[in-house]
Amino acid sequence: MDHTWSINATNVLHHHHHEAQVWQSFTNHHAPAVMLFGALAIGASYSILHRIFSGISSKYEHLNKEQQLQVVQQTMEVIFRSLFSLPLLWFVSSLFFEEKTSDFFATSVPTFITIMFLMRVMYWTQIASSFFNMSLLDLVLKLCTIAVSIYPAFFTTTAAMKMTSVLMYFSTYEVICFIGLVMYRLAPTSSSSRWTRTILMTGMVVFGLSRPLQLGWIVGNLVTNWDCSSSGGVIVGHSVFQIVLTTVFTALQLYSLTIYWNLYKKCGKRANRAIKIMELEGGRLDIPLLPTIQEEADEESELMADVVFCVC
Repeated sequence: MDHTWSINATNVLHHHHHEAQVWQSFTNHHAPAVMLFGALAIGASYSILHRIFSGISSKYEHLNKEQQLQVVQQTMEVIFRSLFSLPLLWFVSSLFFEEKTSDFFATSVPTFITIMFLMRVMYWTQIASSFFNMSLLDLVLKLCTIAVSIYPAFFTTTAAMKMTSVLMYFSTYEVICFIGLVMYRLAPTSSSSRWTRTILMTGMVVFGLSRPLQLGWIVGNLVTNWDCSSSGGVIVGHSVFQIVLTTVFTALQLYSLTIYWNLYKKCGKRANRAIKIMELEGGRLDIPLLPTIQEEADEESELMADVVFCVC
């Protein structure tokens, strides 16, 4: 048996399980300690961010409880996904482009699993805290994402680890969109609306262009090494499942761009309303944009359905 990990074309899809040494190293107390501390930090962030926003934003104070929860959740997505982006980039680069020994992966695999666990803790808290307005589709999507995260724990192959790590890394590209969502809630002024539109458009471009790269990266890796799989149907089945799963996730993520686009257009409506209000108020620029009661109700109804789905 080969005693080193290898990601070259000779064994990427072999049905070899990683050495017990690699997975047993996860019993090292540092990994679960970081998991517990990280979970504590995520749980405490809800209360901390709520208090911060309440102290610095008058607009936040006027939001209802559901809207405040969304702002807190989106801000947490920005903070934690940004923190995890560089470690995930390092792990993906090492996994795809370097050949490492088992000693190396004895450290890097637990680190990756720790990050994966903390990202899913955010999903669990979102499911628990948003049960009152979460659609069935959104619930299924989040549960499927959690299932993808634990996939390599049951099928400990290099290909499974690659798929999960790439999907998790490319999810960090949505951070700019989340910044735009927070600004949409907390900065409803004419000048701020222009910044919100710019940030949303930048996020849509970055997130949209990275989706084909995500799909091509995973599918290309599996297809180019297809002949390396053994004659058994299990490995071929895993490969097909990963391709289908990645395609479905990419399609859902591309669909979320239509939601961001609708929010982008709503910011344009705010800007148009600002022009009319400026004419009435003598040209004062940074005045709150106050739509009619019916317009506000319609926008909030659509936003509640759209933004909850965006967190994926």
